Amino acid sequence: SSDLALRVSLHGHVDFLRRLLKEENIEWKTNHSHITTIVIGDAIRCKHIADRLLNEFGLYVQPVNHPTVPAGEECLRIIITARHNRDQITHFVKSLKTILVEEGAHHMQA
Repeated sequence: SSDLALRVSLHGHVDFLRRLLKEENIEWKTNHSHITTIVIGDAIRCKHIADRLLNEFGLYVQPVNHPTVPAGEECLRIIITARHNRDQITHFVKSLKTILVEEGAHHMQA
């Protein structure tokens, strides 16, 4: 059915996103959901990164700040859908990596 095809596509996209993040040494919280959480750990920085993604790269990502998450766990929640494609996912990861490198990201793996 098309529902099954969408689920397979969605899981493939989420796996692809996480594989690219790992290749770029960008940490994310392990979970079984389709939501990929990248902890930034600072509300101002989190909003700044989200603003740069939108303004410079045309990518809308909602920053999630306190009180929605505990202080110090501010994050970007990435929700991939079956309608996204690999080029869009790659664009997102490359854009995020560019910003994190420029910002001297403290949460990237060594």
